[in-house]
Amino acid sequence: MSKQELINNICDNSRGIDQSFLEMFTERELDLYLEKLLEIDLEALAQCA
Repeated sequence: MSKQELINNICDNSRGIDQSFLEMFTERELDLYLEKLLEIDLEALAQCA
């Protein structure tokens, strides 16, 4: 994913985060953060099931 795609996906999954803040990070850092967000979402879904 491009840096902008990563930022868009993070914003979709974490509504309170500011896009300009995310632009300070590298693609790798954003990718790791998005992976963690998605992992947390999956864990929350699993607990609800």
